[in-house]
Amino acid sequence: MCSKSNSQNIQGHRISELPDAVLCHILSFIPTKYSVRTSILSTRWKSIWASVPNLDFEFEQMSTTWKEEYMSNYVGFFMFVDRVLSLRDSLDIQKFRLHCYYRVEDFSRIVGWICTAIRHNVVELDLCVYSDNIVCPTFELPQCVFMCKTLVVLKVKSNCITYGLPTSGCFPRLKFLDVKVEYPEDDSMEKLFSCCPVLEDLSINATVRDLLVLMFKVSAPELKRLRMTFVSAYLVSKDHEYDISINAPKLENLDIKQDCLSIYLFENFKYLVKGSVDLYSHYEQEWNDASERTTALLEAP
Repeated sequence: MCSKSNSQNIQGHRISELPDAVLCHILSFIPTKYSVRTSILSTRWKSIWASVPNLDFEFEQMSTTWKEEYMSNYVGFFMFVDRVLSLRDSLDIQKFRLHCYYRVEDFSRIVGWICTAIRHNVVELDLCVYSDNIVCPTFELPQCVFMCKTLVVLKVKSNCITYGLPTSGCFPRLKFLDVKVEYPEDDSMEKLFSCCPVLEDLSINATVRDLLVLMFKVSAPELKRLRMTFVSAYLVSKDHEYDISINAPKLENLDIKQDCLSIYLFENFKYLVKGSVDLYSHYEQEWNDASERTTALLEAP
């Protein structure tokens, strides 16, 4: 027993003797709430967590009633994020991950967190933000996100975020975009997917209202991989279709998953080497159209 205890102490001391950069790298693989807890281990560990390049905050506990215990956890989470960000000083942030539900009145705090990450030269921004209100007001992604000169990876899943893009200078370094859009509009989607001059990897996951004809264009000169998933909010009808134009001269991989096949128009396809089409639902009224669209899709490249 004593021998085992001594062995564990030796291992613990060896870890503490590692350089700060190595310890920060190790802590970057765990959620921030756990890396902060290492501060109580010893004086050596007291401030290591504050230099970790990755910040990972998650509060996905959702409740239909704001009971005392839930509210306490919710308030504690928001205070924790505020506190951690206030102690970052001038240190850069490599990755900022925020997954949480929020009340409408706390919307401004989330915007503030996002802007703080941008000011700290964030490279990867991963947002999964949902309002507690079913009929929730929307808010625009801060303009600083679009203009960020260090951002390379952007992931957004939300039922409340919209995209009011500036007229120029968007995403100068963004190479990976993964976005989930609920009930998209033509112009907002087209602007978002066509304002990334160096984008190489694009994933689109859209939930679309019934009785909607959705038309938009993806235009990305450096795009190499494109994944598109479209889900109908209700039963697919004859009045429900997507008309999608893709201009990606360097596209190599195309992955399509839909309930009913869209009308596709391809431009400048020269390097496509792999394609996947998954029609996970099929309706009788679409049979004739599906046959024609499938033929057109296979012939296009």
